[in-house]
Amino acid sequence: MAVESEELRAPDAWSVGALARSQGGLAPDLWARSEPEFLAQAFDRLPAVFDSPAAQKLAQRVLLSGGDAPPGEAAEAARKRFEALGRMGQADTLAVMAVGAGGALTDAQIASYAAQAELARGRRSDACARAAPSAIGGKPCPVPAALARVLRRRRWRSRGGGSGA
Repeated sequence: MAVESEELRAPDAWSVGALARSQGGLAPDLWARSEPEFLAQAFDRLPAVFDSPAAQKLAQRVLLSGGDAPPGEAAEAARKRFEALGRMGQADTLAVMAVGAGGALTDAQIASYAAQAELARGRRSDACARAAPSAIGGKPCPVPAALARVLRRRRWRSRGGGSGA
């Protein structure tokens, strides 16, 4: 009997996902043959709310599926992936994915999306922990309560809770 070994890789912004294959997650090679520029543009065009519930579920499946990173420089596309999750009101999954993404939290924009997601969840102390400490000079986290309320309201509206008027 032959024993095979494979080096474990640290999770990153692409390998982390919130859906297992058994839960509807897409194949791990989902991103591997995609051009990062195309992905960034596609993620940037995803709306906060879709006209079709089926289209929204499909977009969420794509965004919540982890896999191998696209070839080349894919940092901007990774940022757009996390940004799209936030825009769609996926604060809980965005926060969990950001924590699981390892080194991705060193990216100031991804850390910012993670902090905003924690605020939307009503977790101010976690939001401060997600914010890049070097970005605020080691000072106490300057997260205004009004911003947290706005983000919670946006999350509520994206789930069909009201018009936000």
